[in-house]
Amino acid sequence: MKKNNIKLSSKQRLAILGAGELGRQIGHYALLDGRYNVVGFLDDTKEKGTLCAEFSVLGKMEELEALYHQEVFDCIFIGIGYAHFEFKASLYEKVKKNNIPLATIIAPHVYIDPTAVIGMGVILYPGCVIDKDVVIEDNVVINLNVVVAHNSVVGKHSFIAGGAVLAGYAKVGECCFLGVNSVVNDHKYIGDNVIIGSQTIVSKNIKDPGTYFNDNRRLYKF
Repeated sequence: MKKNNIKLSSKQRLAILGAGELGRQIGHYALLDGRYNVVGFLDDTKEKGTLCAEFSVLGKMEELEALYHQEVFDCIFIGIGYAHFEFKASLYEKVKKNNIPLATIIAPHVYIDPTAVIGMGVILYPGCVIDKDVVIEDNVVINLNVVVAHNSVVGKHSFIAGGAVLAGYAKVGECCFLGVNSVVNDHKYIGDNVIIGSQTIVSKNIKDPGTYFNDNRRLYKF
């Protein structure tokens, strides 16, 4: 993981894995970030040359390593959503094994405290607040207007939906999804492979994988 203070001497050519809506959003915010030129997508469901938004499909996922060594792109972003955590994590391991650089994308109007640590392959959407001594691990999506308060940790591959709030010293494990406007109370821990429903308040530690939601203000497993 690296702090978000890297200055690139020139724009990096970025390829995005996945040409779905998430991938298209990533392309949009990568351009607004200002450090990247988006060269296209790698996608297994669309033919090479297919136009998705303003970007074209470069080839299939299996061509990732070959295209990188052909210098088609300089870095990649894994644009796979929360419905496919296992696949998202496996792509990350493949990318790391082949030493292909992961981009980190910071949209406009994001606050990142200088003490925060932002991993590689992370995207922060507009309106995010990343507070003092926060750690965001690799391959994480932080959507619109999310607040991650001081000393909190978000584990690898997780997806935090819009408006979610992590209070101080909260910890979210790997491959977790926090729904829209959900809240993790201070000092609470969420283990790996947990889904938190929209508007759910996590008021106790969650160790077991599964889907959790509030009913009459109490936390239940679905």
